[in-house]
Amino acid sequence: AGSERMRIDSVGHAIIPAGVTLGTAAGVYNAAKTLDDYEEGNWTPDLNGSTTDPTYTHVSKYTKIGNLVTVYTSIGFTTAGSGNYSMTAASLPFLRAQNLITGTVSVLDSGTAWYVGVARADNSNIIFYVNNHQQFASGTPFAVTSGDKLHMTMTYFTDQ
Repeated sequence: AGSERMRIDSVGHAIIPAGVTLGTAAGVYNAAKTLDDYEEGNWTPDLNGSTTDPTYTHVSKYTKIGNLVTVYTSIGFTTAGSGNYSMTAASLPFLRAQNLITGTVSVLDSGTAWYVGVARADNSNIIFYVNNHQQFASGTPFAVTSGDKLHMTMTYFTDQ
């Protein structure tokens, strides 16, 4: 009597419950090179202003490979909000393994000018900083208006 080790479903997807071992000699199992934890999907960012919250639409995706998560979001502002902009870290698709988290941010100013910057995390929020026109102003909040777009890509570690 045999036991199932792999299945090919009706649309042609190969389902291998134990994962796929990559980069090893035939017949050699190396757990460190096993692709056994891959996931991708959508997530919902929780963007806030320190004075008033903006309203926005978004397209937000993530990819998780092992304990490394990469998130992307494209946010279109319908109303600006005000104050420092931050995103609740709890809105990320997976909990962070540590507070250290950084990423890149770009803002398209109503379709005419680009500003680039960084995203960094504190204990509970991801805070955005972008350059002020041509000079990078670390720690200076940026201002947005209706029609502006914010794009963020960030990679972090999770214990999940």
